[in-house]
Amino acid sequence: LGTWDYNPSTDTILCSDRTLEIFGFEPDTPISLPMAIETIHEKDRLRVIEAIQHALQPGSEGRYDIEYRLVNRQDQAERIIRATGQAFFNDQGIPYRFLGTVMD
Repeated sequence: LGTWDYNPSTDTILCSDRTLEIFGFEPDTPISLPMAIETIHEKDRLRVIEAIQHALQPGSEGRYDIEYRLVNRQDQAERIIRATGQAFFNDQGIPYRFLGTVMD
């Protein structure tokens, strides 16, 4: 089980070492959302992008719960991932933080 913390305004994701390992990034690697999305199996990628966009949509409940295939960047191993998260919005309804977990 790994954790992640996405900042929509900077497009950066702070990840636990386990999350980085699951995705195939070296420890302490700063990653962006596009970098993480590149690791998602092409057949699942659009569905994951849509789920993220929905969670970050003002007026939504901000919930994210999805299962998808991932291709590890280092060893090319395909894994099935379960990701859950919660987006947080400021008083203007703009998402400022998106926290979650990823389970291999």
